[in-house]
Amino acid sequence: MSGLAHYLEEDGLTTVTLAFVRPHVEAMRPPRALWVPFELGKPFGEPMDAPFQMRVLRAALDLLKEPGGPVLVDYPGLVSDYDRDLGWSCRSPKLQSDAERTDAAVLLARIRAEDPAIRSLYTSAAAGRGRSSVGASGVALDDLAPFLTGFLGKDPPANPVRSLSLPQTFRFALDDLMAYYTEAKSFEGELTTSTELGRWFWDETAAGRLLIELEHACRSSSNRTLRWMSEIGILVPFYPE
Repeated sequence: MSGLAHYLEEDGLTTVTLAFVRPHVEAMRPPRALWVPFELGKPFGEPMDAPFQMRVLRAALDLLKEPGGPVLVDYPGLVSDYDRDLGWSCRSPKLQSDAERTDAAVLLARIRAEDPAIRSLYTSAAAGRGRSSVGASGVALDDLAPFLTGFLGKDPPANPVRSLSLPQTFRFALDDLMAYYTEAKSFEGELTTSTELGRWFWDETAAGRLLIELEHACRSSSNRTLRWMSEIGILVPFYPE
């Protein structure tokens, strides 16, 4: 978005960028940018809080008063506990530990055991919403867990999607598995924030445990792309307490 802002400004359009990653926006130097300390994907802060979101919007639009740029300003208001908690972070020391490991076959069996409940909720969620983000990988739902647990073995599994590289299929399959679980559980209505949803996924589900195991496996993978995914936190977003 920072790069796009430069092109839009060259065509005479005035822009304001909401920035999550400060080093990126510092390097790209867009004309006007407001750095926001919120969870990725939520540039205006906590969902369903219109007054708070309006304060963020006004802070961004205030940058239009600046006579020149580049201008980078930190969001000046208080941040809610929701945003400070970084809901999708995996915080459990138990899950982050190298000492506790789970066998791939055991994990796959656990995922299959919890699948009927997840599948029922997901089916209702997809029908009720009329949409789903699951399916980016091209891997069938029933094949997601077997494909991903294959990366815990000595040799990686065969790529089931010819149009993608194996690391790409792997990455999108991770997204599909997480979306499958979270779309299902959020539709149930018991968990109202992404913090609660994240804690449920990482601490209570076999799918969350699988992602932890994959993160460990990718650290020592011979595949440079898989190692890179682990190093930058794509697989499991660890944040210190």
